Amino acid sequence: MKLAWFGVEEWLNPMDSLAKINLGSSCVKAFTMDELFKVTGQDEQEFLKDMETMSLHYHHGDATGSPRVKAAVAGIYPKGDVTPDDVMMVHGGTGANDIVIMGLLEPGDNHVVVKPSYQQHYDISKSIGIETRIVQLKEEEDYKLDFDALRAACDENTKLITLTNPNNPIGITLYEDGLAKIVEIAKEFDAYILCDEMYRGMDETYMPSIMDFGYDKAISVSSLSKMFSMAGTRIGWIICKDKEVYEEFKTRRSYNTICCGIIDEVVASVALENYEKVWARARGILAPNKKIVEDWVKTQPHLSLKGDPKGTTCLIKYDYDVDSETLAKDAMEDPRKILFVPGDYFDMPGTIKPKQWGAAGEFHNGGDGNIGLNTTMLMSVGWDFTFNDGIRDRNTGIWKNISLYATDKAVIRHPFIKSELSKPNYDLAKETVSVEVTNPTQRGIKCTVKGEIIGENITFSKDLNLFRGETKEICFTPEEFPQLTIKNPRLWWPIFKGKPELYELKLTVSVDGKVSDETKTRFGIREITSDQNTPDKSRQFYVNGKKLFIRGTNWIPEGMLRTSDERTYAELRYTKQSGINLIRMWGGGIAESDYFFQLCDEMGLLVWQEFWMTGDTKHPQDKDLYLSNVEATVKRLRNHPSLALSLIHI
Repeated sequence: MKLAWFGVEEWLNPMDSLAKINLGSSCVKAFTMDELFKVTGQDEQEFLKDMETMSLHYHHGDATGSPRVKAAVAGIYPKGDVTPDDVMMVHGGTGANDIVIMGLLEPGDNHVVVKPSYQQHYDISKSIGIETRIVQLKEEEDYKLDFDALRAACDENTKLITLTNPNNPIGITLYEDGLAKIVEIAKEFDAYILCDEMYRGMDETYMPSIMDFGYDKAISVSSLSKMFSMAGTRIGWIICKDKEVYEEFKTRRSYNTICCGIIDEVVASVALENYEKVWARARGILAPNKKIVEDWVKTQPHLSLKGDPKGTTCLIKYDYDVDSETLAKDAMEDPRKILFVPGDYFDMPGTIKPKQWGAAGEFHNGGDGNIGLNTTMLMSVGWDFTFNDGIRDRNTGIWKNISLYATDKAVIRHPFIKSELSKPNYDLAKETVSVEVTNPTQRGIKCTVKGEIIGENITFSKDLNLFRGETKEICFTPEEFPQLTIKNPRLWWPIFKGKPELYELKLTVSVDGKVSDETKTRFGIREITSDQNTPDKSRQFYVNGKKLFIRGTNWIPEGMLRTSDERTYAELRYTKQSGINLIRMWGGGIAESDYFFQLCDEMGLLVWQEFWMTGDTKHPQDKDLYLSNVEATVKRLRNHPSLALSLIHI
């Protein structure tokens, strides 16, 4: 699986140097070396003299960090009984999070994440196929953590609970009582805790760490970026008392870090040994700035400050009718070049304008209108399904027929046939065939992909090499394979316009002369276009160059789990008999079955396919889930000649 687009970092990194007024950085104003010496009392000449004789080898005595820097890190956890042996120096806070998540989680585990949070915390685990469960801090609950919801999200397979404290971006902070409850829940399920403590230190009074509670499966990560004002050193650390897990982290660190910069560690030691002075400087900068923000927001009728920030970030909500990304782009295009982070990058859209319309009972079907919020199905609105005490659509589990099959050393997936028809006679069709080929083994292979359009005396093949775990898309073009140019093709036509002619493509992949996998798919040769070149801008459709008068109807996918092949066939047969030629697939439901589309192909029924985002719900809580669903659905349906139009409403 691929990592999701890293919204916050991809937005800030190119903009940081362009901004004149930077409100987006989460780090306190960076130190200069001169200021660091003055604040900490470090003698500059003594420091430079020590540097003159310092070896520039990998590390000084310990690959996990110099003894000096590890002792200094241990010193900022005075109540946690942290020793230098519990400390591992890594490449920034991002490196710390990556090592912990990747080092702990394995197939079969699940990962519970308190959100909003830094995107790393949930998208890394998703990218390696780990079930990632979200516990959302809600505005209507003043963004306070619901411990009952956290406990309900855990089970016997929960390996890791992750949170940021203080929270990013809201700033809400858990103190002794709250952290103790986290530990209690983790103990109940024998789970590890990853507590990202990058923003710890803003309070004048002591801010507790997750390490203070004597739980051996508690893990703290932090860095010099935020309260230490030294992001450019790329120094971070992991605190872990579980020695077996510590060794696993150490192994993973060897793969991606080897060691931190030894000069950076010396500079880090100066700041860490004087952390109280460094944090006092940070608080002296943050406190007046926080007051400025609070006072200004009070004068703005469309803005409100959420939470009680105890870190370097805060959440400002607005009720303008514009998404936060657009608002942020407009601010950077302003002559003042104002930089802030869009709330959408934390999956927290900026508008708080409530929806003023909707059907009676809307959002009662298992939820609140959120799409893809801890769900296995994407259906959630509910106003034409069931009520609270009825049968829910969410998290139903497997409810359709499934098949298991085995392959050998190579796998083929997602065949695609694209037709290009000559105009105006449509008497020549150029077919382009593509398919994804995967090597699931642990060694490289050489394989042969063969294709056949059954009954047409058309065959083609290619050889290719695949590294272990590699997936390639292989393409057969009519330029390379002239036999894929079909003269006088049998065209697919909708009902009342002609016969819905179908072809069948067979693809195989062989390794060492043995067929490893095969797939078949039917397709039709046709061209469907549409335009709005009408007086009232209404849409008109053309099939194979012929204008088509649309007689359409809506189709709502089955929401009560009563679907069957017999029922699907009967309903489509009645639809055809009524003279309908296009079915609009309502975007509030799941995509229909392969059998449904096969019947539409055979009957000459056109399908207008919509995807979840019909405008009457909130945006998906899990955008990656939504987009991966769209991608998978498109690949599944694209060969059906009945598919006339696909729409994503945003």
